[in-house]
Amino acid sequence: MTDINAIDSSSFDPWSSALDDDDDERRRTAASPPPKLAPSRDVSELYDLPDANGVLLARAAKAATAPGAVLAAGVPASDVANVDSAANPAPAVQRGLDAFRAAATATYRLPDGTEVKVAAPFRMPAPQERELSAEQKKDPISMRYAAQEGRVAQHQPELTARASKLGIRQDALVALHFGRGTPEQVRALTQALLDAGKLPVGDGKPESAGTRVRQMMCDYGLGFDCAGYAQQAFLSARGLTPAQAGFADAVHEGLFEPSSARFTRVSPENAGPGDLVVLGPPAREVSGHRAIVYDRRELTAAELQTLRCTPEDRATLAAGRVTVLEVDSSWGSNAQPDKGGVQRHTWLYDATSGQWGTIDTGNNARVRLSALPYGNHPLHGIYHDTENR
Repeated sequence: MTDINAIDSSSFDPWSSALDDDDDERRRTAASPPPKLAPSRDVSELYDLPDANGVLLARAAKAATAPGAVLAAGVPASDVANVDSAANPAPAVQRGLDAFRAAATATYRLPDGTEVKVAAPFRMPAPQERELSAEQKKDPISMRYAAQEGRVAQHQPELTARASKLGIRQDALVALHFGRGTPEQVRALTQALLDAGKLPVGDGKPESAGTRVRQMMCDYGLGFDCAGYAQQAFLSARGLTPAQAGFADAVHEGLFEPSSARFTRVSPENAGPGDLVVLGPPAREVSGHRAIVYDRRELTAAELQTLRCTPEDRATLAAGRVTVLEVDSSWGSNAQPDKGGVQRHTWLYDATSGQWGTIDTGNNARVRLSALPYGNHPLHGIYHDTENR
């Protein structure tokens, strides 16, 4: 079985005709559509504006609430329990996060009978080419996203029909469109497409099978955005419903600033498993990012020696107080199916210098320090659930 887990890291509403349109007040009070995408930017994150999709979100049916949050997230409660064993004494929240990530990294049966394990790709709606400005059309990233969104729109009727056969409701289809479906819904639809012969033609290399599956998923709009992944992972690991956590329904919950009645902001050195990471958009951009902490520990002197970095950065880390944070999310892809998606990243934070670093495990543990934790995204806050520790 091929495993590709280690791969590096609009105004158009495809379901408008399928949804009841009887709430004129919600449409009138909905926020404006997201700003147009700037050239040469990674549009693979979350629009960092409340109810940024405006009319689209106002028309989305509220996500159905299952009796148990773990089940609602597509992870059977038994799967979480089975992760617990004498051989795996990880804290309960970490077991839940492991179980959720495993559910979002499904094993698929290909038409030739082989199996491949595939981490779900990144998914967030983007403008189609006709909606881009002349300047935006010069940007290859914007054009890739526009082309991908065109394929999603083209495949919408087929996806809707297959979802109906699987018993997936229209409100769930809206959530899937925004990258907020459950792992089980994503898995079921992906397997149904594979069974129907929709896998793109490959180059004959076994290692390309997973990338072809991810290409198909991207073309049909299947995957997770960062907030969709982080909120579901949090609920699954904590065993909570959205209402218990103070969240809106899955489509509307952007984790912009978790409720102060339940969450408190903590420093990176004091973060723990299950804490929510909220990153703001880079300067002059509109896309933030969300993640969830899997683990936090201190960097040891022995670990420092294994890192590849400049002499200056090594000296900074050696003189500082360095925290290692492992964080889960669905990461931006720049509309490249073999990039990003569901992954666990390792960050460093030096409390002495205020510098951040990401350990690139695919590049011999290379680290470069920066003032920001991820790309050009500033840290808005790390939020701890005060009712669970």
